[in-house]
Amino acid sequence: KSYKLKCNDRIEIDNLERYLDSSFLAEFPYVNIDIVLEKEDYKVLSLTQGNIEKQLKEIYTKTKDLFSKNVGFFGGDHSISYPLCSNFFKKYGKDSKLIVFDAHPDLMKPLIEPTHEEWLRALIEKGFPSENILLVGIRRNSKNIDAKEIDFANKRGIEIIYPDEFTRKEKKIL
Repeated sequence: KSYKLKCNDRIEIDNLERYLDSSFLAEFPYVNIDIVLEKEDYKVLSLTQGNIEKQLKEIYTKTKDLFSKNVGFFGGDHSISYPLCSNFFKKYGKDSKLIVFDAHPDLMKPLIEPTHEEWLRALIEKGFPSENILLVGIRRNSKNIDAKEIDFANKRGIEIIYPDEFTRKEKKIL
């Protein structure tokens, strides 16, 4: 769903298990993020429907100037991840660090228009230093994760923090 947010609007996710590993939810059962927005604090992007290549270009173009201030992005899927992180990388260069909170590594071989399960690898192949990436929350031994993704991460020096390591590696995440 898409929401046009107004001041003090609340976004609730009805099924967190869809997005977060059950071991994470067991350790942190009350995930609560307060977001207070004023009209000038947010921007809703209108995108061309039905054309992924055009949408990726529109996201890239419409967000590149937003990195001059502290900024956060919310999206329903990874269609925004590649163009946003491309802008981030372009703005801050090879010294930048990227922390990705996800249950999947998204390191499959990239398609022409990287979106879902390959956006992060496409970013690395574009030049983002893989040793500056921290993956947090990747499901350990999931049948939905291709072993090639974990091999790629290990060979490229991408650090992974699995849900069962959250307490032990809390300082690294923070």
